[in-house]
Amino acid sequence: MRDEERLIRSLDGELSESEASALRERLLADREFAARREAWEAVHEELAAGRPGFEPGFRDRVMARVGDLPAEDRHAAHPDRPGAESLYLHLQRAFPRLAAACLIGVVALGIYSLVGDAGLANSAVEALLGIPGETLEMAFALGSV
Repeated sequence: MRDEERLIRSLDGELSESEASALRERLLADREFAARREAWEAVHEELAAGRPGFEPGFRDRVMARVGDLPAEDRHAAHPDRPGAESLYLHLQRAFPRLAAACLIGVVALGIYSLVGDAGLANSAVEALLGIPGETLEMAFALGSV
């Protein structure tokens, strides 16, 4: 069993008598391990103390206020960036159209490259991608220079 696991189980009172005895011996022999135990103990006490609860009806009040907002204002908005919610909505509306246009362009270019005149198709692809119009023979000639 790992040391952290043993410490957690000891804080929860889940160690057998022999395991607890071995842990006490280890704590007396190893100051660093004892300090780690104290840190875990502090965390355990914090967690056991719990957090203060919300007032009764808090959830209902928040949900009522959210329900009163217009639908476009319910998206993530940041108070430090006025207009961020409207930018988000515009991007949300524009993205499907832009993605469809890009897909159509890629498909059209692919069809043109496969079906069109080989010289014209290659030059169009090379021009769009910025690839110089080199031939295989020119590549071999440049490689032997």
